[in-house]
Amino acid sequence: MLLGRKSESKRHGAGAHFNIKRSRAFGHTAQVGCHLTLALIKFLFKMSPGEIYSLHIIHILSILLLIGTTFYSFAGAPDTKKRIAIFSGVAALLILLTGIRMWQSQFSFALAGWIVIKLICWLGISAMSGLAYRRRNQVVLWLSLTCLFAIVAVIMAYVKPF
Repeated sequence: MLLGRKSESKRHGAGAHFNIKRSRAFGHTAQVGCHLTLALIKFLFKMSPGEIYSLHIIHILSILLLIGTTFYSFAGAPDTKKRIAIFSGVAALLILLTGIRMWQSQFSFALAGWIVIKLICWLGISAMSGLAYRRRNQVVLWLSLTCLFAIVAVIMAYVKPF
């Protein structure tokens, strides 16, 4: 049973305070534990060069698959919507997962403006195949936006301006 304020004051007298002071040993132990945890995390999440290259290859192939399915959705028949949605969804998920893993390994989740812009471009390209099937009369707009998102994402990946 958890004791409230009233029961504490009845039990220990009015105005009783529970001052818990941390000892130096406890504070030192917490600091050592924190350093050990950070060292363990860095050791467990350290990437080998082979993993970095394989992530880049999977990332680029997924980008090509996503853009290809998006362009196919602009001209594809309406009965292909389900298959294209599956392929573009899997590609978008692979792009996100490999991108987050590379972000973690190379930049330790340091938030930069170019990463936010790349995430916005990823979200925009991912939404285009669904929009292309729903609004066939605006295909030129969706095609232009897809090209714009792809170009901006590539520029952000190579230049990293901010």
